[in-house]
Amino acid sequence: MAITAIILAAGFGRRMNGDKLHRLVQGKEMIEWVLEAVASVPGIDALVVTNDGLIAIRAEALGIRPVGNEDASDGQSTSVIKGILASDAISEGYLFIMGDQPFISKSTVNRIICEAASNPGCIIVPRSGDRTGSPVFFPIDFREELLSLSGDTGGRSIYRKHPDSVRFVEVAREIELLDADTPEDIEILERTGE
Repeated sequence: MAITAIILAAGFGRRMNGDKLHRLVQGKEMIEWVLEAVASVPGIDALVVTNDGLIAIRAEALGIRPVGNEDASDGQSTSVIKGILASDAISEGYLFIMGDQPFISKSTVNRIICEAASNPGCIIVPRSGDRTGSPVFFPIDFREELLSLSGDTGGRSIYRKHPDSVRFVEVAREIELLDADTPEDIEILERTGE
């Protein structure tokens, strides 16, 4: 199955008072954890939407294509759209991964991809108990709907409209689904990510 993994890393980290993606989590920058997890998954077209030159260099070194987003201040939807438009022409779907999710694992990414391959046309969402998160897979059927997003809206608004199309993948460690939006989130990651 031809899949494009799109890492969203063009936000401004306003709630973190600065660029959170370079914050250290257990001795490594947050974005490095994510880039390395995605780069370790074979057979996918991987790109990162970012305006950070250092992230772009690190991504390229791992075989991940950087894509700029001059409209990032207009919200997350702009990164979703840039990623889709830059994806491989033969892509059958898009796996959206947050750049501030340092403990997402290769095995979880692989399980989402396997679930997508086994459930054509379905949106695949990881879940731990009652908590859902990213990465979320959208099949090509939802391309136009994703491209119509605006403002600071992401894919969650779409999969909530299509509950019959959603399949869940259970994640054993809830920490994998935590994205770091605040300094308190960083503390949680430091304490429980081991």
